[in-house]
Amino acid sequence: MAWRISFHAIGDDFSPAKMNFRFHEQNEKNEIHLIGIFKGEEYGYGSASYYVPEKIERLKKFKHLADTFEPLLDELKKCGAESWHIELERLYYAQCNEELDFNEIVEIQRLKCSFCYSAYSVSENEEKEGFNQI
Repeated sequence: MAWRISFHAIGDDFSPAKMNFRFHEQNEKNEIHLIGIFKGEEYGYGSASYYVPEKIERLKKFKHLADTFEPLLDELKKCGAESWHIELERLYYAQCNEELDFNEIVEIQRLKCSFCYSAYSVSENEEKEGFNQI
């Protein structure tokens, strides 16, 4: 089963560069889109994404996020983040059933945010390869 769990923050005046934390992906409000339909235009908002390392065992991933970001919630706000959420993305072949342990739910609620779940139907090989191929 291929999972990717991440934390995302966004805000009109959010500046992730002001934070004492290195996100995996981030952009400042005045940076220019380099690709896509908005190529050449300013973002107009700041955003940042952090991906839970794959080496962390499955049942400790949400605890890792909570332990990492709960102490940073005030700093996120001070740096302009207006909202943040946890995202769970899942690649599956044939069938997709999920169950979150009670303790995982407790860890999620520590961050006082939304939780987004997306599942993508893929081939058996794509599921085995996981998100590394994306």
